Amino acid sequence: PANVMSVLRPDNIGYLQILNFDHEEIYLEVEAAIAKIADCDGLILDLRTNSGGRMHRAIQTCALFIENGLITTVELRHEKGGVTLRKYCLTADQFFCVEVAPDGTETTEMYERPAPLIAGKPVVVLLHRRTASAAEMVACALVQNGFEGKMVTVGGTTAGKGIGQAEFDVLDGKM
Repeated sequence: PANVMSVLRPDNIGYLQILNFDHEEIYLEVEAAIAKIADCDGLILDLRTNSGGRMHRAIQTCALFIENGLITTVELRHEKGGVTLRKYCLTADQFFCVEVAPDGTETTEMYERPAPLIAGKPVVVLLHRRTASAAEMVACALVQNGFEGKMVTVGGTTAGKGIGQAEFDVLDGKM
């Protein structure tokens, strides 16, 4: 089944539903769906049943909606103490991550900057209690970087997860 669906309504308002961010190619599906409706006058983004998925794919997806700004800040806590900060940012022509290690060392990683196909257009984000994790991050990034009055959320309270998780091999293949 498709994870993304887009329709251009007769009133020239686009409708985009993203069911999850669970697989590697989800960003490409979203980009293709947005390209079909990019000439719309505004967009309804439906994240009501989106339970999240791969954070990096959700971050990539934000670049289709935002021209400039901070998408998210990720804190990575280390086993032996300390925190690494990763700030994912966009400018008109760059998409990058600034990482600050516990010792204060900064590094920058550059990514391919996708075209901000919907940037500057009014967007209504539909949310409810099943909207969670990476989908909440997307909604937050869009509202924080949107133009006042042009980027709004509608619906109930989301899951309120607010954290992410990652898998690590703790036994390193040894039993």
